[in-house]
Amino acid sequence: MYQIIDRGEVGGGSGGGGAAPRALDYDSLRSSLRKQLANCDGTVKRRLAAVLFGRPSLKLVQEVLIPNTPYWNVRSGNAIDFYYIGFSSSPQVTFDPDSFVKTVDRFESETKWQYMGGTDVLILDAYCDKGQPALDMSHAMAINLEVAVANRVILDVPVWVESLIHKAKDAITAHGPGSSGDISDGFGKDLIIDALKHLTLALLPEGMRADAEKAFSYVVKDVSK
Repeated sequence: MYQIIDRGEVGGGSGGGGAAPRALDYDSLRSSLRKQLANCDGTVKRRLAAVLFGRPSLKLVQEVLIPNTPYWNVRSGNAIDFYYIGFSSSPQVTFDPDSFVKTVDRFESETKWQYMGGTDVLILDAYCDKGQPALDMSHAMAINLEVAVANRVILDVPVWVESLIHKAKDAITAHGPGSSGDISDGFGKDLIIDALKHLTLALLPEGMRADAEKAFSYVVKDVSK
């Protein structure tokens, strides 16, 4: 599923139903994760999270990411969650620069990632730690989508996202059909580090793979500390 806001913030606060939705920041991301992880009661241990950093002035955000979010919401199901930092919906999509910048600062302090002004996706594991939702930064991966497209590592962003969803669903299936969201502790690292390169290069024509593989380390970075 995708999250533009923490749905629990809509109409919240002492003022009743007139309160504005809260733009997604680090705190509301954790609140949303708590719900996605079944309130950390042990029902769901881990989920894959794709945290998107991109401003609405960017062409890729306006023309690709936002229009595709309703479809990705349905398509991704319990396999992966997409979080759009700084955005809210009321019901029109709006953007809060303050929430965006504060969340960028938080992620920059906890990883080796630095926001360079484009559209970045951080792929990492969400899990429960002593009853509280947490993001596993130990194998976080960052992809700059504009750089990936320019270097022909990713030819089509929606097709790449579709492949990522497929891979996440396959991993859940491989860990047993008894749960829709229960993912073993090894799932995140296996998917993020070992499989991301494979699924990306597999989408390319064979004649392009050698050059794309050379560019891969420039486009997709391990930003874990």
